[in-house]
Amino acid sequence: VAGAAGRRFVQAVLPAVTRAVGPSILFTGCTNGAAYAAASTIPLHAIMHFSRQCGILLFCNAVVTLVGVPALIALMHASGRERRAPGASRRRRRRSSPRKGRGK
Repeated sequence: VAGAAGRRFVQAVLPAVTRAVGPSILFTGCTNGAAYAAASTIPLHAIMHFSRQCGILLFCNAVVTLVGVPALIALMHASGRERRAPGASRRRRRRSSPRKGRGK
């Protein structure tokens, strides 16, 4: 799918994919962020700063994942690659016939 038809297809698939995967990504990001926010109240400075930095990183990760994953899934669906394994070629290999005179 190329050109304008591909863009229309991705624009039609992207909202459906976001509805399917968005809530789990959002819930995971919120629970991880809440865990590190709770850990940042520990009065030890090293742990407090580490938890704060991890919380900020997890927030950025959740935003990027919420935007990026549905877009990648929609693009893979548009290109027809969702049924092939990563790195698999489009051509099928020919099966070689068993050689005569071998095995018994």
